[in-house]
Amino acid sequence: MLYNVARGGQGTAQTLLTTLRASEADLILLQETNVLDPAYEGTLLRGLPGYALTRGREVWTLSRWPVLRQTQHPAPGSSRTFTETWVTTPDGRTLRVVNAHLGTVLVTSALRGDWARLRRTAQTRQAQVNLLCRLAAQEPGPVLLGGDLNTPPRGQLYRRLTHCFSPDAHDEAGRGPGWTFPALALRIDHLLARDLRPVRAEVLDATGSDHRPLLVEYR
Repeated sequence: MLYNVARGGQGTAQTLLTTLRASEADLILLQETNVLDPAYEGTLLRGLPGYALTRGREVWTLSRWPVLRQTQHPAPGSSRTFTETWVTTPDGRTLRVVNAHLGTVLVTSALRGDWARLRRTAQTRQAQVNLLCRLAAQEPGPVLLGGDLNTPPRGQLYRRLTHCFSPDAHDEAGRGPGWTFPALALRIDHLLARDLRPVRAEVLDATGSDHRPLLVEYR
């Protein structure tokens, strides 16, 4: 499951825990965890026994599968990191899990005519996608990219990510518009996995964030 939790500012730890437990997901990728109240972590870990937590800057990865190792990759142009976690799947394979939060498209800059800032934002996002594609190419075998990619299912950066990783899970196995950011009717949170086949992709109803969780079943 993939979920931008909006820094915990729109709900409680118990609300978030209820959503995560109901998903029954083996892997949970959270973004915007950077301003969560310190009590959140304890509440989640106590309520999710058997999960290992990998922390990055603004991202958390929770795994019910054994974690072999993890590393952080500084996201160009930001204070964030992309977290890469190696886990062992039930069939004995090693799966790399990349949890990312890409920079935001600054629409307000365009509205103000601040083209210099808009160019810097575009360059930062391009550098972040370049890093993700380098990670995809570093090792053969299954790799999962999940995150708030701040990119709807169109455009050059989105096409590049699907080329480096795989087609989008919702494109392959979802129904309906799949809006993960309903306020603007956008699908900007994505799961892409090489060497895994999505058989179900569903945007869940949940409170506690301006985003909605994305749940995907892979085979």
